[in-house]
Amino acid sequence: MPLRYLSLFLAWALVPAALAQPDLTISATAEDTGGEAGDRVTLDYTVTLAGAEEIEDIPVGFYFSTDQTLSSDDALSEREEVDAESDEPESDNEQIDIPGSLSDGDYFILVVIDDLEQVTESDETNNTVAIPFSVSGGGDGGDGGADLVVTSASAEPASADAGAEIEVDYAISNDGDEQAGESSLAFYFSTNQTLSSNDVLAKRTDIDEVDANDSSDDDEELTVPNSLDPGDYFLLVVADDRNDVTESAENNNTFAVPFTVTGGGGGGGGDADLVVTNASVEPMTADAGAEVEVSYTIANEGGEEAGESQVAFYFSTDRFLSSNDVLAEREDVDDLDADGSEDSDSDITVPNSLDPGDYFLLVVADEQNDVAESTENNNTFDVPFTVTGGGGGGDGDADLDVTSASVSPSSAEVGEDVQVSYTIANDGDEQAGSFTLAFYFSTNRSLGSSDVAAESISVDEVDAGDSEDGEVEFAVPSSLDPGDYFLLVVADDGNDVTESDESNNTFAIPFTVLMTTASEGTPDVAFRLAAPAPNPATDRVTLGYSLSEAGPVHLAVYDVLGRRVATLVEATQPAGDHVADWDASGLASGTYVLRLSAAGEVRTRQATVVR
Repeated sequence: MPLRYLSLFLAWALVPAALAQPDLTISATAEDTGGEAGDRVTLDYTVTLAGAEEIEDIPVGFYFSTDQTLSSDDALSEREEVDAESDEPESDNEQIDIPGSLSDGDYFILVVIDDLEQVTESDETNNTVAIPFSVSGGGDGGDGGADLVVTSASAEPASADAGAEIEVDYAISNDGDEQAGESSLAFYFSTNQTLSSNDVLAKRTDIDEVDANDSSDDDEELTVPNSLDPGDYFLLVVADDRNDVTESAENNNTFAVPFTVTGGGGGGGGDADLVVTNASVEPMTADAGAEVEVSYTIANEGGEEAGESQVAFYFSTDRFLSSNDVLAEREDVDDLDADGSEDSDSDITVPNSLDPGDYFLLVVADEQNDVAESTENNNTFDVPFTVTGGGGGGDGDADLDVTSASVSPSSAEVGEDVQVSYTIANDGDEQAGSFTLAFYFSTNRSLGSSDVAAESISVDEVDAGDSEDGEVEFAVPSSLDPGDYFLLVVADDGNDVTESDESNNTFAIPFTVLMTTASEGTPDVAFRLAAPAPNPATDRVTLGYSLSEAGPVHLAVYDVLGRRVATLVEATQPAGDHVADWDASGLASGTYVLRLSAAGEVRTRQATVVR
């Protein structure tokens, strides 16, 4: 059963039989009666629960429809989750996007409680409220004559564990009468066939120009995101997901492939478990550029010490951490004993780039994934926050800009050193104080929470109108899989400098991580645990792994409750490639975690045993 449904199931199991059929109802209003496609509109809504004590994490979907009935043709704008208690109305508000694909005309905004039909109710007819709304300035596309369409796609295999690799074959055509310039193709995992902000990005790759009325076939290897719980999904193959190409039709760029996640999800094999148990912000409203104080508690609910990590503070339009959220601050966190907790507070600056409106301040434990945890999906705590003024800049007159950067070599194996040369300019008319320059590896050109930090250095003051050249050398992170990335050079990574423009601090350099090869003599390999084979398995499983240096090695198998069921290796071994066998014939069906530890590092994989 998917973890996100487990709390629902347990809540149901504990209530009396008379309350076994709950009923959810919703009411809603919009602050405006119309708006332009691409703008935002604020909705106020209230959810009421009868017939059950409490249900958590109920989805609320916001759709634009030509009628008052929800159907597959309606355009999903956003989705969020709410908790509901018996006979205690839960009120909230949400800013949603008016889809840019909508033509001018009259619509209904459908606010739908339990739109994914997770809750069995006594009355399923009262879950939707329809609000009349007029869209202007829209249209099915732009002035461009190109039209990119994903005409077909398939995944092989069609089901796999979270963390497993799959191959996606796809075809893209340009049905327009003008060439489509360079763009991107993205792969998302979604619970429905419509792309939304809640969907999980698996990979993004660059696409060359496509001539008018031409098409191209290709394939891409990607990893099923570890954050996914077992269950049924759609793999969305999305052409031009960043809207680089102006098209005559913008609503036909997505192809949905049914896909099943068979196991894994939500964990990383470690016995620590970091959780932000509480957080608050004072004040709860402030201008962009103002300082606020965040108080929070981080607990380790696991059975093993959690090493040093980081806590990060993001501003988001919803409760889910995504690449679109705005980082405000990042701080170090010391070791935390098993079952221990720590209270702390931090002064952070509301990012100057935020426009006035309602947000959530997300407090994220172990944001850089430094700690291997038994559960990886409970690290975020959200606090409602309102930005009352400012936006798009700040009170400061400094403006840091990474004007150029290069990396040598432009491709390397994990563990190999690269040298990055860069130029930072202060385009403002006020001195920029000392700040942090950071280097990340990303699958796209935008800094996001899933990007891998490689290095950070301190930079002294930069005078107004002045620039500074520099270079730094660091190793390609061992956690990266072979493939194409962007090396992001990020000025003022911790937002120490108040700038007039916060949107120009990142420079992206294409970079390729190569497959690791062994050299003569002592192997020069990355620390790695290969995917188990076969998977799923009935009896014997082969596990390949590589050690970057000689030393003690521990390879063991754990069940989903964290109990060790087998120890495969407990010995000192030389650097290089190794193989271990696991006899799973005596184990029950289910998902198991394979955990390799050596030289202070940990790698995990998941395997499914079937009977």
